[in-house]
Amino acid sequence: MKKTFAKISQKVYGLTVTKSIPASTATAPLDMATTESYNLIILDLNLPSMDGMEILNHIRKTDAETAILILSARGQLSDKISGLDAGANDYLCKPFHFEELEARVRSLTRRRIIQNNIIFGMR
Repeated sequence: MKKTFAKISQKVYGLTVTKSIPASTATAPLDMATTESYNLIILDLNLPSMDGMEILNHIRKTDAETAILILSARGQLSDKISGLDAGANDYLCKPFHFEELEARVRSLTRRRIIQNNIIFGMR
């Protein structure tokens, strides 16, 4: 994630980017995702010491609610299907338009708000 994403997201959309993990620390995202709570995780699949699909599978074993957007250079149809079937909520291929990433983040976070409203509305 670029600094511009964090700045724009917070300023325009009211979103706060709390963590950005360097690609060299592939196990850190798994540790953070299993010990902290997030509204959205943007996950790259091409990490140096652990495949992003492994991280996705580990997260989904214990957390079915956190929205996960895969942002990857793996653009084959089979990669997209595998990621979505493994539990990702969305999949965006690199290279991408920044505005599309912003729209997908807004969509995923909006869905979470709607889901929470429905759950609370039923009680």
